[in-house]
Amino acid sequence: MLKRITSMVADAAQVWISSQPALRREHKIVRRAPVIFTTRAPEKRVVVDIPSKYHSHNLSIAKTDSGVVALVRAVNYTLSGFLQRITVSGGPSAVDSENWIVRFNQNLNQTSIAKLDERHYRTAITDAKNGLEDPRIFILDQQIHAIWSAGNVRSKDWTDVCNTMAVGRIEENALVGLCLVSSPHGQKREKNWMPFVREGNLEIVYDASRMETYALPLPNDMTEPSRIEPQATGLLPETAGGLSGFSGSSQLIEWEDGYVFVVHYACRKLRSASMKFLPFYYLSQVVHVDRDMRPVSMSRPFFFEKKGTEFCAGLIVDADHATFSYSIDDRISVIARMTVDRFRELVTQVQL
Repeated sequence: MLKRITSMVADAAQVWISSQPALRREHKIVRRAPVIFTTRAPEKRVVVDIPSKYHSHNLSIAKTDSGVVALVRAVNYTLSGFLQRITVSGGPSAVDSENWIVRFNQNLNQTSIAKLDERHYRTAITDAKNGLEDPRIFILDQQIHAIWSAGNVRSKDWTDVCNTMAVGRIEENALVGLCLVSSPHGQKREKNWMPFVREGNLEIVYDASRMETYALPLPNDMTEPSRIEPQATGLLPETAGGLSGFSGSSQLIEWEDGYVFVVHYACRKLRSASMKFLPFYYLSQVVHVDRDMRPVSMSRPFFFEKKGTEFCAGLIVDADHATFSYSIDDRISVIARMTVDRFRELVTQVQL
C-alpha cells in the first residue's frame, strides 16, 4: 500500500513540477536523457563486491601496465525510508568510510582485492577522522595516487561538518603519503575536484562550468602529513556552453588533442520540490576539451542504467575501449566498457 501511495504522489509531483518554470530545466533534462546501457548493452559489465560489513559506494579506476586498478569507497551508513535519510548506528559523528583497492587484468577479470591501509593518516589527521571519501585515482610518476574528500563530522548531528581535499600516494595496498589541500576559495566543505596530469605535474579542475584549474605542488616526501596551497593555472572568461550547473565527476585523461572527462548534474531542485518523493536524479555527461581547457565537444546528458542516482568517478579510454566506473543508488559499484567507436559517437554528439 505504501509503495502504491508513494507512486501516486510521485506521479502527481511530476505533473506539478512540469508546470513550474523554475523546475522546467531539470524536468526536461531528466525526461530527455537516454539510458545508454539499456538501449545498447555494454561490451562488458562487472559488479565490484567488497568483503566487508560496510557496503560499496563510489569507485574510481585507472589504467596500469597490467590492466585496471580500482579504488572503491565503502561506507557504514544506509539510506533508509522513502526520504532516503542517512542512518548510522551511533549517529552522524560515527559515519565512517573504508577504501578498497581492487586490481583487474586487461579483460576486467579481478586478480586481487585488499582493504587500503590508511590507519596512520586517519589517526594523525583530525580532518580525516570520519574517512577518506569518494576517491579519484590517477597515475603520477608511474605511481598510483588518489584525491579524496576527507571527512570530519564535528558535531553529534549534521550542523558542523568539514570536508577537506587530500592527495595521497599508494604503494601495494597501503597509503604511504597524504597531503591536505587548502580550499582555493576558503570553503568549509570541498568535494568533486577532478585531478589530471599536465606536463608531469598534478593539477585539478575545481569548477567544471568554467574549467577553473589549479596546480597542486606535492612535496617530494609525502610520508608525514602536510598541507599544500593550490596555485591558479586557468579560468575560462565565461561559463562554457552546455556545462552550466554541472559538477566534477571523473578524473581527466589525455585523449586525442586534449583531455576527456565525465561531469554530473544533480537535480536538487526537483528532489526538493517533490518533497523527496522523486528519485535524486544524477545525470552524467562526457566532455572533450583541448589543451587550453576550452570545450571542443560533449555528449548530451545521460544515465548509464536507470533514471536515478548514478555517480561516475572514473574513466579510461584506450585504442579499443572506453571504460567507466560508477555507483548506482550509492550501493552498487559497477565497471562497464564500451567500444571506442561508440564512445566517440557519444562524446561528439554536441560540437562546440
